[in-house]
Amino acid sequence: MRFLPPLVALLLLAACSSPEAAKQSAPAPAKPAEPVTGRKAFYQVYGPARMWSADVMPLRAESMPVEGITPKDGKFGAWRFTFVSQAKGKMKVFTYSVIEASASLHEGVFSLGDAAWSGPSPIAQPFYVQAFKIDSDEAVKLAESKSVEYLKKNPTKPMFLQLEFTKLYPETAWRVLWGDSVSMSDHSIYVSASSGQYLGKS
Repeated sequence: MRFLPPLVALLLLAACSSPEAAKQSAPAPAKPAEPVTGRKAFYQVYGPARMWSADVMPLRAESMPVEGITPKDGKFGAWRFTFVSQAKGKMKVFTYSVIEASASLHEGVFSLGDAAWSGPSPIAQPFYVQAFKIDSDEAVKLAESKSVEYLKKNPTKPMFLQLEFTKLYPETAWRVLWGDSVSMSDHSIYVSASSGQYLGKS
C-alpha cells in the first residue's frame, strides 16, 4: 500500500474542501414548473387511458387554471381530458398538472374516476387521436390574430381552451374563448385540430 507524502495529501484535502469543489458537487436547483401545451399533456394521459380500455377515444380536452402557474401562449398549468369506451359504456376523466395544486388536482397524471356513457350525441362525440394534429399554442396564435380588436378592448380577460368534435363543424376543433367561464364567454374562435385552419367565431 502506497502512502502519499504529507504535503501532497494536504494539497488534495484542501482542493476537496474548497468552496469551488463544494459548489461543483452541490445538486442543481430544481427548475420551476412551467405550463404545457394541450398535446403534450394529452400524450401523458393517453397511455393510462388505453390501459383502462383498449377501445378508448378522446371526447374532450379542457385547459385548467392553476394558482402559481401563469398561462402563456396556449400553455397551461393543467389540463383535463375526458375519454370514452364504447365497449364499457363508460367515460373516464384524467387530469395532468405540472404541480401538486389541490386535493383534487395532483402533479402528473391523475384519474378522477369513470361514469356511465350512453354514446355519441350531437353536442359532442368522440374523435380519433389522428385528428389531433394541431397543438394548443398553434390554435391560440391563430385565434389571437383573428381577435386583435377584441383583445385591445379586453386585454385582461382570461383565456380558456376546449377541444371537441361538435355539430358546429364537421371536424375536431379547438375552441379558444375569453371570459370568466365558458357560459359567460362573449368571444370564441374555432380552429381545426387537423389542419390548423380558421373555422369561425362566435
